[in-house]
Amino acid sequence: MRLTKEGGYIDLKELSWNDAQFEQGQIVKLKEVPFKVKLFKLVASNGDIEWVITNNLSCDSADFIQDENAMRWQVE
Repeated sequence: MRLTKEGGYIDLKELSWNDAQFEQGQIVKLKEVPFKVKLFKLVASNGDIEWVITNNLSCDSADFIQDENAMRWQVE
C-alpha cells in the first residue's frame, strides 16, 4: 500500500494511526488496484483487528463503516 507517490509501498503493519485516522480512515493506494481507496482499522475490545477497505472516499466515520459491514454480512 502506498500513501504518497514518493514514499513507495509499505506494509499494513508499518502504518501509523492517530485518533482522527482511526475515526475517519486513511486514503491509500493499493499496489494492484488502479484507484485510491479508504482504509479503516477497526480494533475490537478484545484486541482483534479487522481491516475494512472502501472505494467510497467520502465515507468519514468508522461507526458508519462498521454498520455497513454488519449489514453486508447479514446479506451474505
